[in-house]
Amino acid sequence: MSVQFQRIVEIIRSGRLSQVCGDSLRVTIVPNLRIKELLAEVHDANAVRFFSQDKEIHVDFNDLDENSELTVSIAKVQGAVFHVSQTIEDFLAFQGGRFFVDPPDNWYLIGEDYASGEDAASDIVRGYLRLPHLFELLKDISDFITTREVTRLYVFLVGERFDLPIICQGEQLTLVPQIERLEALREDVFGKPRVAAKRELLKRAMVRHFKGATEPARFAHLLASFSSVVAAYEAARDNFVSEFEFEKLNEKFERKREEYMLKIDSVCSDLLNKVIALPVAQAIVVSQYKEGMALANLALVFGSATVALLGVAFVSNQVHAIREIKKNAVRERDEVKRSYPDLYGRIQGSYGAVIFRLALYGRFLPIAVSLILLLSFLFSVAGYNQVSPCSGCVADVLRALCQ
Repeated sequence: MSVQFQRIVEIIRSGRLSQVCGDSLRVTIVPNLRIKELLAEVHDANAVRFFSQDKEIHVDFNDLDENSELTVSIAKVQGAVFHVSQTIEDFLAFQGGRFFVDPPDNWYLIGEDYASGEDAASDIVRGYLRLPHLFELLKDISDFITTREVTRLYVFLVGERFDLPIICQGEQLTLVPQIERLEALREDVFGKPRVAAKRELLKRAMVRHFKGATEPARFAHLLASFSSVVAAYEAARDNFVSEFEFEKLNEKFERKREEYMLKIDSVCSDLLNKVIALPVAQAIVVSQYKEGMALANLALVFGSATVALLGVAFVSNQVHAIREIKKNAVRERDEVKRSYPDLYGRIQGSYGAVIFRLALYGRFLPIAVSLILLLSFLFSVAGYNQVSPCSGCVADVLRALCQ
């Protein structure tokens, strides 16, 4: 705060009926030693004149009558170094509203009895002091900033250009959001991850709320609907994050589903290739049975039984592999359901299809392969029944069991 500005503020607060006339200040005072000193010091940079009953008097500062009331006029109180205004409305209307975005270093409001740097007394002044925080957010959200005469414009490019000029009435400054709320919004938007996407969402939410108003009314409309802007942004952000998480989850599942399908195809292909060979092996065994070669026939039927047992072991191993794949798929499904309950419903069908296929193969393959193994082995036994050393022994055993 400049020394000259401090002197003028002290003079105003020591007097009464302070009024700004043009760029001069008129104050009614009763001079004392301190006031005389202040007036003399102020006069060096700002011309001081004295009036008594609306008539100018010419008197030295030290000769001022300390027992009589007079009016003091101080010139040029609305400069670039400091500015004195009657009200906040006059202050904001100065030069077409330049103080909305470019306030002087020192300023004083007579009606508010407020000097810059002090604790604000009214809601309007407190709102004005919060404007820089809002402007900082708008600067980071907008695409660029320009000016029109003394008015600053924040430009938003959303398909087309939207200009947001900083124009509003003094009483509307009470609607400027609290600093804590602005900082919380800033942290949300510019906190990692996906900063660019969140910035775009907030920009679009702002444009939707002020573009319906005329250009001069946009800033006031934005202040009045700021809560709605934040709510719209948060809804869009949540939806975006949900979609983003879903895409990640769906992409991850698609990779896992492909892995499951490859594993299933590998297991089933291997199993079917082996199973197809079993009937062929048993057919070869049957073709080798010969009458009069008892030991060879016995070795063949023993080999047939061994092949059947090995087939059962191999099938059991492959079925176990399918069931392990199913367990992993079920475990992953339950984990997704627990961790992403809102997203799970959208991929539930895909998980269900994989698990159903695994369950079907886990049940159908053992039955089908077991039947093939059993029938192949029975053909081998039937062939053994017709040659020595059996020569009908299998048939005799079956008849005995049936009796």
